[in-house]
Amino acid sequence: MSLVKTLSEKDISIIILNRPNKLNAFNSELLDQLNKAVEEAKNFRGLVISGEGRAFSAGDDIYEMYSINSVDESMKFFNKLTNLIRKLIWFPGPVVAAVNGFAVGGGAELLLLTDYNIAYKDVWLWYPEYRIGVYPPVLLALGPLIMGLKRTKRIAFGLVKLSAEEAYDLGIIDEVISRENNIIELGIGKALELSSIGMDAYKISRKILAMHYEETLLKVLGELYKAILKPKTKRLMKRFLDGEL
Repeated sequence: MSLVKTLSEKDISIIILNRPNKLNAFNSELLDQLNKAVEEAKNFRGLVISGEGRAFSAGDDIYEMYSINSVDESMKFFNKLTNLIRKLIWFPGPVVAAVNGFAVGGGAELLLLTDYNIAYKDVWLWYPEYRIGVYPPVLLALGPLIMGLKRTKRIAFGLVKLSAEEAYDLGIIDEVISRENNIIELGIGKALELSSIGMDAYKISRKILAMHYEETLLKVLGELYKAILKPKTKRLMKRFLDGEL
């Protein structure tokens, strides 16, 4: 079964994370397929990303991270994640997230990289990486630009779960809707609306915006592979997997 479903409508690419039995967590195989799908989506006017099942994404697959025991393995895994983030930063058209369910860790961090996020009102977001001995790289790098330094500290260090409305007030979510709406259709409509400024304008605007955060973000990501190899992190991951955290 493909872990990423790809569709298109009205010249908008639609990518749906399709690992619902694992809450669309990012393992190596899903990251490979997602990188390929985002690369291919560059041929369209815009991109909508959503998830299958009750989660948008539970973030990085802790089962896989726990099994990584060498620097080479860890760098290989996080290089795939970094490549995905680069592709989203430099995507030539609008990127819209249709947040169908809860988003945790890397899944919630992905929402800081998109241009517009639509979420169902019962959705919640959480950045709990410190519970397993690592840190939320995108939140720490981009959070201060989106919501301010103090709020970023409160959410990161306080392990605060955010409702859709709270995330809207902070500027992470741009639109909150009821379940009666078709979130994919709304995402397509927004991508088309945003793309009306023209693709050349989007490309140059992304270059300008990336100047504010790309260097910092890539430096933070470049250290993440070390964190999951620490003995304390492995112990915390094991406790999480055993249901103790």
